Amino acid sequence: MRLKLVVLILTVFSSFQAFSQFGLHYTQGYVFGNNVPVYGGRIYLNETSSQEVTGLMRVGRDNAVGFSYTWQNMDAREDYFNGVGNGTTRLTWHYYQLNFQRYYRHVGSRIEPYAAGKLGLVFIDNKEFNARDYTYFTVGVDLGCRLYLTEKFGLSAAAQLMMPVQGVGGAIFVGSGGAGVGVNGYSSIAQFCFNIGGFFQL
Repeated sequence: MRLKLVVLILTVFSSFQAFSQFGLHYTQGYVFGNNVPVYGGRIYLNETSSQEVTGLMRVGRDNAVGFSYTWQNMDAREDYFNGVGNGTTRLTWHYYQLNFQRYYRHVGSRIEPYAAGKLGLVFIDNKEFNARDYTYFTVGVDLGCRLYLTEKFGLSAAAQLMMPVQGVGGAIFVGSGGAGVGVNGYSSIAQFCFNIGGFFQL
C-alpha cells in the first residue's frame, strides 16, 4: 500500500506540464546512532543504513519541488534504570516528505551545490508482536552537491538531518507588557546521516 502511494505521488508530480524538468534521485546513507531519553531510562538507536527515493521537478533554473520516501531498519535497545523491560527491538522507519530544493550552480559548471528543506510524516513500525507503532510529524534539512557526468546523469553526496516532532505545546501568558499566546514544537529524536547516490534528469 505504501509503495503504491509513493508511485502515485511521483506520477502526479511528473504529469504537471508547468514544471520544466523532472528528475529521479536514489541515495544510500549511513545513519549515526543516537539515544532518546524516556521516563525512567533511555532508548539507544543503533547506527544503520538508509535508502531514499526522490522525485523532483525544477521550477525555473534554481528551484525544485518534489516528494521523498526514505526507509531504514534499525535495532533499538531499551535501558531502564530499574532494569525492568530492558531488551532490543527491531524498528522500521518510513519517511514521507515534501522536498523543497534550492540550487547554486554556476553557468558551465558540472558541480551543483544545493540546500533542501523537508516536511512530512514518519511511520515507525515496531516489529515486536502486539507492540505499538508510532506516527510523527517530521522536518528535515539536506546540504549537498551533485556532480553532472553528462547533462542528464550524475552523482550526488549530502549530509542530512531529520527530526520527528514528538509533541507540540501551547502557552498563554499575561503580564504587565500585555498578553499573548504561543505554540512550539519539540523533538528529542534527531537522525543525522551521510548519503551518496545518483540521479537522472529528463
